[in-house]
Amino acid sequence: MAVVIGLDLGEKRVGVAASDPEGLLAFPVGLLDGSDEAALLAAIEEVVQGRDASAVVIGLPRRLDGSIGAAAEKTLRFRALLAARLGIPVETWDERLTSAEAERLLRVADGREDGKGGRPRRRTSSRPKGEKGRVDRIAAVLILQAYLDRSRRLSRDEGA
Repeated sequence: MAVVIGLDLGEKRVGVAASDPEGLLAFPVGLLDGSDEAALLAAIEEVVQGRDASAVVIGLPRRLDGSIGAAAEKTLRFRALLAARLGIPVETWDERLTSAEAERLLRVADGREDGKGGRPRRRTSSRPKGEKGRVDRIAAVLILQAYLDRSRRLSRDEGA
């Protein structure tokens, strides 16, 4: 397996993650500006080429009931544009609650949550500076890691 890039699309920011060449682990790569679609497509192409990636997975923001809303339709349209531009597989992954999980993980890591159910250790009136970008990067990692885990399970099951 080669490197796979994971994306958490947002209106303002796009979290980017990449896998190791073995497709075992996802790690954060950075943030891209999501406000200009043409510039975003070019930036993603640069990341893909720079890491010699074989595929891209984009979080698909389905509604909680699983249906497709306006945000998911926009993502599917963007996916088609990206796939045509890159010429490699561009897949989607259900990302419901991924950002909420990323925020929870950051609260635990920062000591603002005990990790056992959500009770804050200390109160803060707002997010720490720069946390939204951290959430986007971690959400991209969670999307990509779930995709990699499923891909490994499918490969293992096919080989059995």
